[in-house]
Amino acid sequence: MAELRAIDHAALSKNLRGRAEECRALAQMMTSGNVASYLRLAKTYDAMADQEDQLARDKTNIKR
Repeated sequence: MAELRAIDHAALSKNLRGRAEECRALAQMMTSGNVASYLRLAKTYDAMADQEDQLARDKTNIKR
């Protein structure tokens, strides 16, 4: 049977925010047609990171 591991939501959030920053940096190097796509992708990564932050806060609140 597979072992269940705890999810580190804070680490996932940090990783997703890093990806969002990479997308913003790439957007600065792209032609105008591709900039919007990279900025949308960055916004999506930020939203996912926000969800992971909320899960991390919820997990902390449960332990109290």
